[in-house]
Amino acid sequence: RPIRQDVRAVTPYLLSRTPFKSLLRRGVSILALVTIDVGGLVLGLYAALALRSLVFDPKPILWGLLWDHESSWLAFLILLLVLVFWQAKLYAPREAREGAGRVVPAVFLVSALSLAFAIGTGQHFTTFGLYVAGAVIVSAVIALFRASYEALTEVLMRAAGIRRHVVL
Repeated sequence: RPIRQDVRAVTPYLLSRTPFKSLLRRGVSILALVTIDVGGLVLGLYAALALRSLVFDPKPILWGLLWDHESSWLAFLILLLVLVFWQAKLYAPREAREGAGRVVPAVFLVSALSLAFAIGTGQHFTTFGLYVAGAVIVSAVIALFRASYEALTEVLMRAAGIRRHVVL
């Protein structure tokens, strides 16, 4: 005969550990993805600036000066990237998140919006190719970083005993 317990003695679901653990896990996942995306943006943008400098600027290349002018735009680009990625559901749970096929158009949208903003505010720039090259390089870097993150977290989840099941 099972032991009967008063239903009112049970801890409510919202006060139990499960929702807090889920919220913490999602928060850490989103923070890791935002960090990956910002790192990919910074590295990809610097690589695009270095490529442009190799092609157009006189030698020697002043590596420190490459970043001076563009760093004033960085906060705007980071905000724009995070908002566009959030709208594209690139910070959704792992099951609903798309891969590089969704990252590339989102980065190109960020590039187009930043170009439109630069033109609209009368910023002086010499080549539109930097926006295209930057979008291609940033897309490749972010896609590579995200693929590495997915592979690493899959290995860690498997080592922790977390099994994922697919229902068809």
